[in-house]
Amino acid sequence: MEKLFHLGLNLPQTHIYLGVGALLFLYISIWSLVAIVKKRADLADLAWGPGFILVAWVSLISGRMTVNGLIVNILVTTWGIRLMFHIYFRNQKRDEDFRYQALKRQWGENFNFKLFSEVFLLQGCILYIVALPIMWIHTYAERLPVPILGIVLPIWLTGFLLETVADRELTLFQNDPSKKGKFLTVGLWGYVRHPNYLGELMQWWAIWLMAAFLPFGWALMISPLLLTYLIVNVSGVKPLEEKMQKNAEFKVYAENTPSLIPPSLFNGFLYWIASYILIVYGAKGSRLIPILAAVGCYAAQIILFAKFDRKSLRLCIPISIFALGLGLIQEMIFIQFGILTYPNGGIFPPLWLLALYPLFSLTLNSSLAFLNKNLPVTFFLGGLGTLPSYLLGERLGGVQLFSPLAYPGLFLSWGVFLTFLIIFNRKLIGFKGNKPELG
Repeated sequence: MEKLFHLGLNLPQTHIYLGVGALLFLYISIWSLVAIVKKRADLADLAWGPGFILVAWVSLISGRMTVNGLIVNILVTTWGIRLMFHIYFRNQKRDEDFRYQALKRQWGENFNFKLFSEVFLLQGCILYIVALPIMWIHTYAERLPVPILGIVLPIWLTGFLLETVADRELTLFQNDPSKKGKFLTVGLWGYVRHPNYLGELMQWWAIWLMAAFLPFGWALMISPLLLTYLIVNVSGVKPLEEKMQKNAEFKVYAENTPSLIPPSLFNGFLYWIASYILIVYGAKGSRLIPILAAVGCYAAQIILFAKFDRKSLRLCIPISIFALGLGLIQEMIFIQFGILTYPNGGIFPPLWLLALYPLFSLTLNSSLAFLNKNLPVTFFLGGLGTLPSYLLGERLGGVQLFSPLAYPGLFLSWGVFLTFLIIFNRKLIGFKGNKPELG
């Protein structure tokens, strides 16, 4: 994207990366000195969020001040400030984390040196690598398509809300004396054992996704991959759960609750990504990419059901066939009644569009399972939820809508379509009242 303001210094990339690295080294050195004086190694946690804010704004000013850059900086600053205050108030009410206490005992007289070299300096290096997508965005002026932001921003916002709500739930739980020695298993913590980490990862994968659509930005996947590895295996999930393994209550909780990603969330995410690929590349006339995306997503959904929900696995084929047949009839009606037309100009809709129907059907017993409980809500959401997809397809040139009939026609037809699909799905699962009776 072109420069928004003539305020960016537009320095060469090498100068930006070296300058940010030098400033970050000074930043973590100051924090390590404060930690040594205060004798609080956990100040490293407090320095984490503001470090990203520093990198984000310095690289923005040094590089190209674009709309993309301002958006990513607002996201990073919002995340960093919230995290900083959360950690500050949390640490005021408790002793150092058990992991830092163990390091103090292990390092003994060498603690001050190792605190700088193996905690702060290492954390600075990790911070720099994780922040690479931010700096990459600030050194390129290419335009990011609006639909990309339409994917990235909801992912980031969902992750931010997950992390914020999960941290708040945990804080209230830990501050309740009656809950001492117990595990939080309600709220977001009833869906996954680490919703705060899940939210954190979603935010950083979203930021990488912004950079991935810039030249060679995809190669910076090392950023979210490194953070994911560290959270899962080094500083987050693994050490916390190893500490709790001896507790019988935790074992029961772990057996019944996924660690990081609830299958329903993964199910919805798979469909969302696949549908976007099908619409974007289908509208461009591509055949191979939509076919690969559809087959890959369908296979992944089947594997997901086979691993986490074998009862729903046996319903996949019949609900897919029913959805495909009903969808074909619906799209042919749209074409015949002049509601819309597709570039192929025939009476049949394109294959990439038809592929969306069976993929969508596999969400009905997972991420969209709540629709089985209320048909009026199903009708309304079916009509309202489909309009953005057709509008995106029209914007990309994959479909042409004929107003004023198109919008009410799509709303009513999709409301009816989803209602019939849910009724058929209810029959398959043996739905009774508010409870499915899969057997």
